[in-house]
Amino acid sequence: MLTLDHAFIWVSRGGKEADALVEAGFTEGPANTHPGQGTANRRFFFNTFMLELLWVEDEAEATSPTIAPTCFMERWQGRGETASPFGLVFRSDDEKKLPFGGWKFSPPYLPPGFFFWIGEQAPLLDQPLIFVMPPCLQAPPRKDAGGELEGFRELTGLNLDLPGNLATPSPFEDLDRVNVHDNQGHHLMTLEFDHNAQGQTLDLRPHLPLVIKS
Repeated sequence: MLTLDHAFIWVSRGGKEADALVEAGFTEGPANTHPGQGTANRRFFFNTFMLELLWVEDEAEATSPTIAPTCFMERWQGRGETASPFGLVFRSDDEKKLPFGGWKFSPPYLPPGFFFWIGEQAPLLDQPLIFVMPPCLQAPPRKDAGGELEGFRELTGLNLDLPGNLATPSPFEDLDRVNVHDNQGHHLMTLEFDHNAQGQTLDLRPHLPLVIKS
C-alpha cells in the first residue's frame, strides 16, 4: 500500500514563491538541500504531509549521468509551460509490490543500497513525477508540525488539474488521496484539508499554481 508523504512544486531558484505561503500565515519549516542531486527546497509541514517548493541549485549536478534520467533540469526549466510543475512522493509498506512501473534512482545523498522508485512516465514532461521513498527516509507522522493555520491540519485530498492528455494506462489511479484530471487548461494543484469542513479557500495564484482548501 502506498501512502502520500509529500508533494512538490518546481519554483524559481531561491524559492521566493514560498513567501506567498508565509504571508498567508503558514509557518515555514527548515529548508533542505540534496547533495549530488543539485536541488534545494523550502518546506511547509502539516499532519502526515509536507509541501515542498523545489528548484535546481546546481545545474551541473542536476544534469550529471546519475541525475539526468529524472529530467529534473528539463522539468525545472519548463515548469508550468513545457513541463508539469508537480511531483508526488509516497511511502510504501511493501516496496516489492508497487502499483506502477518504473526504475530505481539512487542519488548520491542516499545510503548505499537505498533508492527511490520513480514512475516510468518520468520522461513525459507534461505528466507529474511520481516517487516512492526508501524506508530510510520515511518520517513518522508529523503530529506537531506547527506549519498549519487553524483548520488546515489533515490532508484529505489532493487534486491535480493538467492541461495535457494523461498517460495510458494512468499511473495515478488508486493513489492515496490523489485525483488527477485532464482539464485542457492550466496546471493547478488543489490541497484539501479536513474535508473542506470550514469552507475556507486560499488561492495562491499567480505566485504558485496552488489552491488550499479547509
